Amino acid sequence: MLTNIKSCQMKLQNNFYLFLNEGMGDIFVALSDFLYLRRKRFPDLQLIRVFTTNEFYGGFSLKDAIEFDTLYKLLDFFHIQSKIDNLVLELKILEEENYQEYKKYINLNQIIPNDTPDRLFYPRLVDKTSNGDYVAMNFYTYVFAEKEHIIKEDPLFFHKFLEQNDMKKYLDFVEQKKIKVKWLTQYATDIRNTDTKKQPISYDGRDVMKRNIELIKDSKIFISSEGFWTHIAQALRKRTIGYSDSKYVIHEFNTSKYVKPASTVEELIECTEQVI
Repeated sequence: MLTNIKSCQMKLQNNFYLFLNEGMGDIFVALSDFLYLRRKRFPDLQLIRVFTTNEFYGGFSLKDAIEFDTLYKLLDFFHIQSKIDNLVLELKILEEENYQEYKKYINLNQIIPNDTPDRLFYPRLVDKTSNGDYVAMNFYTYVFAEKEHIIKEDPLFFHKFLEQNDMKKYLDFVEQKKIKVKWLTQYATDIRNTDTKKQPISYDGRDVMKRNIELIKDSKIFISSEGFWTHIAQALRKRTIGYSDSKYVIHEFNTSKYVKPASTVEELIECTEQVI
């Protein structure tokens, strides 16, 4: 479908392209950027859905991409509160071989991404949170990544995964300190599950969203590998300890009001001791 690229060149500055095959965290951040830009700078900005027929990249299925044909349906899925007017969303479906080329073209030629703020401005998900008597927890470990051969192939996955020995060391610490933990529900097809045998599984993405938002919202603190749920926690204005060994992610965490970064299991234990 790249035949239509030249015809849309003049419209690029009026459109914001949401790539629905990215990771859920990337989709949520991009949607947050769109809401910020339309509210603060570009009141006529339109949202365009882009989907590739190769689902390797993650994110939504084609069925979901087709179903989310209005802005309100997307906002409802993420539980985003917004007074923005509803929009009907155009959908571009690409063949896999055209996906990266199209994305590169969009990123090089539209001015909108350069107008996003230096730090993330998350939309509000709920009006109030409470401080419960438990820690909400979510981690990704190497066991699933190695099983699917993605760690060796793509170093971008490195930063959020804990080694199995480090995961065990941290969980032993949690047990020793008698910390009450509630694990986030994982989507059944997510290969990044911790393999702790403690995390509930669901086959319903909306069920996962609802359960986990409630868990994070009502927790004392959220402790997690960097990813989609650390973005959600910030939108919930919930105190979070975020694990990553990426300098870029640590910098991003340090600019947040709500996240304390940890880049080693020792830092993770130290940060946890400070808040329990």
